[in-house]
Amino acid sequence: EGNNNDNNNNNNNGVTLKLQMCASLQGNSQAVATPINLAQHSYFNLAGHDSSEGILNHTLQTPNAYAYTPTDETCIPTKKIQYLDHDAAMDFRHPKELQLALKQYASNHLSLENVEDIVGVARSSNTWNSTKEPWGIDHNYLFKKTEPITTEDKNCDLSVAAIVQHENRRLTVFTDAPGMQVYTAHYLGEAFSCCRELAKDQAATYTKPWQAICLETQ
Repeated sequence: EGNNNDNNNNNNNGVTLKLQMCASLQGNSQAVATPINLAQHSYFNLAGHDSSEGILNHTLQTPNAYAYTPTDETCIPTKKIQYLDHDAAMDFRHPKELQLALKQYASNHLSLENVEDIVGVARSSNTWNSTKEPWGIDHNYLFKKTEPITTEDKNCDLSVAAIVQHENRRLTVFTDAPGMQVYTAHYLGEAFSCCRELAKDQAATYTKPWQAICLETQ
């Protein structure tokens, strides 16, 4: 057509795959009133169960959290509430890489030295050097009341509890519960084999500390 310009035209086609898992927990006690707190305990790793980095290169966000419940040395809540405005190490209201979060937790809450090296040591073996026990985040986060999202099920009022991101994979957790336990799986060790089906000639893959994350709405 007489146009002498060099044109570069690109046509990018992509497919977005969305998977959904729903968990509905309900308790019923007909005899006497019974305190009960039901929660699911699924482990997630968006890089794969055998990723060499575990979840350290994942980011976590809890956009609607405003506080968490501190625990004692036996991981039992102390009945106190700690506001995130006063605890940067536990604050995930904006996306934060879990490796950074664990380093902050070790430094601010456990007073561990050489924090920069601790994560690498723990990932390469099941020894803990500066601590007698595995350490990590295992705390219940409290959510502020928000406007429920629009869902196909009009009977289900859900809000965003957590967003986990690794590269181009994202896990979003919705809930109608007032809280969520965040557990960085620091007690996982060689005694726990992964649940994935493996070929008969393959050795079982064993998990290490921080190999997965649990997001237990409750």
